[in-house]
Amino acid sequence: MRLTSIGSTQLRMEGIDALEIHFAGSHQPRPLADQGRDALTDRLGLVPITYREPGRTRVRPPAVNDGQPGWIASRSLDVHGRPVAWVFTGAPPEPDGSQVFVDDALAVTSTNHAQLVAGAAYPLFYDTLFASLRQVLADAAVAAQQRKDGL
Repeated sequence: MRLTSIGSTQLRMEGIDALEIHFAGSHQPRPLADQGRDALTDRLGLVPITYREPGRTRVRPPAVNDGQPGWIASRSLDVHGRPVAWVFTGAPPEPDGSQVFVDDALAVTSTNHAQLVAGAAYPLFYDTLFASLRQVLADAAVAAQQRKDGL
């Protein structure tokens, strides 16, 4: 895992992917890409966030609510060295570094699941994700699609 100069790192959220706001000098369909970003920052309690023009792709520091409480559960890194993580808001259930088993009941409380419920992301599964967790996430995505929410 690689840390930035301020001790942070990028995460790869387990079981989901989202539209890119910037990628190789372009972006994927807006407003869906912006809505996905905004759903994530809202869920994490980071709003309001101001963005730099043009394109509203970079945060204009400082983010007023940066540092909201939350925790991740991860057991692997992707090919770019990012933790593949379940992301949760609030206080962790165990001390930092403890083993936490992500079962179906815990998965539905995750930000990962919430992004699919909102139609703000689509499912993307590594073959190491347990079948029951894949099903929980797939069901959330199908429900959003049937409601015609977001993606």
